[in-house]
Amino acid sequence: MLDWIDIPLKAILKEIEGFLKAFLRGSDDCLALPPPLSKLERLWRKQRRRAERERWRVLLKYLEFLYIIRQYKPCEKARSDIMRHKHVKTLLLYYRGIPEMLKLLKQEQGSATSASEPRQQEISVKIQVLEMDAAMFRDCIDCLSGRYKRIVKMRYLGRHSWAWISARVGAPESTVRGWHEKAIDRLSGAFEEIPMQNEILDRASRARE
Repeated sequence: MLDWIDIPLKAILKEIEGFLKAFLRGSDDCLALPPPLSKLERLWRKQRRRAERERWRVLLKYLEFLYIIRQYKPCEKARSDIMRHKHVKTLLLYYRGIPEMLKLLKQEQGSATSASEPRQQEISVKIQVLEMDAAMFRDCIDCLSGRYKRIVKMRYLGRHSWAWISARVGAPESTVRGWHEKAIDRLSGAFEEIPMQNEILDRASRARE
């Protein structure tokens, strides 16, 4: 009477038994220890792990470098200092050329005829402007301490090389260059207090062209 129940139940129990056997056999396989590695295989795996770590370390360093490069923006103050120093050097070169410009203008003024009166007036104005500029530059340079003032004069007015200046002051060339940068920095502050500095810088730039 109950065969219609026993037959499916036995089939189900048989399926469960087969599943449990397969599961236990798989568990035994998972729990089984792998065969011991040879010395050569252990060394090879160790070297591979080391190479992999080194590859990732280099990659991370490279990514860090790219990130820094993309995030880097020059400091506004640094850019401002560079421009200020550039302007100071332009003004110093202009100051160095003023005596020659005055000489040429005075020669032209002395050789001009009475018919060129407008030109005479123009020359007189240019001479006055150059003399005023030279006086202001001279005052700024005189504000430097003796060492800095000497280096600026030897470099820009005397047109001497760094090696010559280094031998002259008895200091290494790197030290002389450092003093020069400090002198330029101090001159930039002094030049900023000059009245109509933009007009003077414009004249200096045109004179250098």
